[in-house]
Amino acid sequence: MNTVGIRETTTVNVGVMGNDEPLSGVREYWHSDELGINLLSIRTGPMVGKQNFTITEITLGDPDVQLFALPGGFKVNDQRKNPPISQ
Repeated sequence: MNTVGIRETTTVNVGVMGNDEPLSGVREYWHSDELGINLLSIRTGPMVGKQNFTITEITLGDPDVQLFALPGGFKVNDQRKNPPISQ
């Protein structure tokens, strides 16, 4: 599976936020076009600390239909409105 990685580094200059030294932050993403999601996302900086979001287990294919079954006694109430008919 092919992925594309992007790393962005930003720096807040001295005094912009009351800071007495430059503040740097890094955002890194590894994206899979095939899946349409980021498989890895890392954010590091003085305001967020270090955050890692990683897809560690994924199953390709259709999900089990039972995951979408309504519990007993519930029914679907479709409240979407039909679009007006153009003339």
